[in-house]
Amino acid sequence: MDKSAKPVVCIIAGEVWKSNYVFNLNELPERCDIYSVGQFAFDRDDCIYVMEKDESAIKSLTEANKVVYLTIGFVNNDDWWSIFNPSDANEYKTQKFDPLVDFLNKYKLSGLFIYFPSLLDSDIQNVFQKISDFVTSIKEKIDGLKVGIVFYVTDQISNKTRFDFTLINEIMDHYVIDLSMLNECDDNSKIYGLSPISSETMVSIDQVTCVVTNSTVDQSKLFAKIQVSVLIPKDLVGEGVKTVTTYSIYCGDNDLAKSSKLCGNPSNLSYDQGAYVDKFYSGLYIECLDADDFECKCGCKNFPVTNIIIDGWEKCDFTACSKLDQN
Repeated sequence: MDKSAKPVVCIIAGEVWKSNYVFNLNELPERCDIYSVGQFAFDRDDCIYVMEKDESAIKSLTEANKVVYLTIGFVNNDDWWSIFNPSDANEYKTQKFDPLVDFLNKYKLSGLFIYFPSLLDSDIQNVFQKISDFVTSIKEKIDGLKVGIVFYVTDQISNKTRFDFTLINEIMDHYVIDLSMLNECDDNSKIYGLSPISSETMVSIDQVTCVVTNSTVDQSKLFAKIQVSVLIPKDLVGEGVKTVTTYSIYCGDNDLAKSSKLCGNPSNLSYDQGAYVDKFYSGLYIECLDADDFECKCGCKNFPVTNIIIDGWEKCDFTACSKLDQN
């Protein structure tokens, strides 16, 4: 496959992430083929669907002729019922569907990612048919729009009666399988990484991929979501405080880094993840740039983890980054 057929998607979490990252178009990794910034959140107050700085970044990317997708979802609790099975059709159209179409048209965006991590746990009746109806409706409004759905996998995906992806295989362009943070931050994860390729004692990328290949998902449309972020053990943070941080913190001179309790991926694992995904998936989805080392604290230029993953994906030579392997 040529490069356009096997794209690299780079996610920028944006304002919801609240890191020290400042968007700079000229400093982005050159090997990203598709970008997505922030989220069009259906549940934000006062119909402010996209945060101001995120919209500004989207505008900058499109003006630079970059391929940009929009991620849709929710800030608080997922409420896909309100999208796929709305109780008030008029309210749905005027407050959700039409604003989404308007935003996609405003910036001439190329695609859409439906962020539905708990898809396989959904209690929405006939959910695949409803997703098909939604995607069909929005593609009718925007010619050439690509649509993908992001979700994590359970063993239930192999139940071909309950999860019949043939209902959406034709209309869906990408299936983004979440291979990030498959394990909690513990002693094993500190040694082997949060998502090892294979393991007898931990959930592995190979296990998840095996389950997916035994499902009705169109295998030619599989993208793999790979993590670029660091987990903080729950005992190091207070109640309600996020347990995810950046590689700039991980490699920095701070109390968290000095604790030696943070869980990141060793540089060789990040490379192996990219190489593995190249064999079994048609797209690489990296989340997220603003959790990488964007301050060059690791001493391996900006965005070292992202670049190491892409090195594996593109079969480039492996170059270790020693500070990524410090724990």
